[in-house]
Amino acid sequence: MRTVHVDTALDLPHLGEDDRLRAVLQSALARTTDVSAVNSTGPFWPASFFGLDGVQCFRDASKDQQARVVAAASRATLEEAWFIEKAGMVYTAQMSLLATSTEERQLYSLFAADEAAHLHLVGAFLPPDEPSRPGPFHALLADVIETADRATLIFVIQVVLEGWGLVHYRQLAEGTHSAPLRAAFERILKDEARHHGSGLLLFDQAASGADVEQATALLERFLAMVLLGPLMVVGCLSAVLGPLDNAAKTEVLHQLNADEQVRDRLALLRGLMDRPTASAIVAALDARGAWS
Repeated sequence: MRTVHVDTALDLPHLGEDDRLRAVLQSALARTTDVSAVNSTGPFWPASFFGLDGVQCFRDASKDQQARVVAAASRATLEEAWFIEKAGMVYTAQMSLLATSTEERQLYSLFAADEAAHLHLVGAFLPPDEPSRPGPFHALLADVIETADRATLIFVIQVVLEGWGLVHYRQLAEGTHSAPLRAAFERILKDEARHHGSGLLLFDQAASGADVEQATALLERFLAMVLLGPLMVVGCLSAVLGPLDNAAKTEVLHQLNADEQVRDRLALLRGLMDRPTASAIVAALDARGAWS
């Protein structure tokens, strides 16, 4: 079995604004992206998109505080997508090298170009003067890319995470009040549908080579993060309104309908994994009680 050792390097530095290589990159991107962020400023989603309209401490806050909370949640949402696309460039380059046919290598090379375009599309809506930082989910994503075998990579990244991403990005596109951002996510969705669809085909062919124990351990970590997903909004509230005690956090989570959000996400993920070729992985997750 061939292996490729990669460093996802989500903290890879960026070139200076006056670097001549940037001009070459921008010229290439102009040929592959037809969506512009010109005159688009955040926040890009209303308070209701994050469930904040049902949170009492948010409603009691001043207009300025409310605006800052929504802006923080909007930025966090875009940053999450930006780092996912950044990791996607490494994943697709790696899978091109691990390909078992010339056609598969061609496909992943094209997908790598998609991910580079996606990074540009999402990054156009982030402030250029405020560097982003990867979070725990992105660290897990990097761990998957750097340690998993080919079949496990296909299952975790393309079948599960990109399948989940299709639903998530569709919600982001439908919920934003920015026409340029909606167009960007709609472009990304078209590409990601191909990535996910090819992953289903490739995993069914490669499933016998998957490391069930490794896939289960990685997905168990991911499912644990899904349980903590609603805490992003709590963090934005705390950053603007001041630290919330445990009782206040619990009340905010209740007002956000966090339990229902988590149940819906877990049901979606289980549906994505529920394939005959992945039955051993799902059974192992069941045995570990990973769904609750």
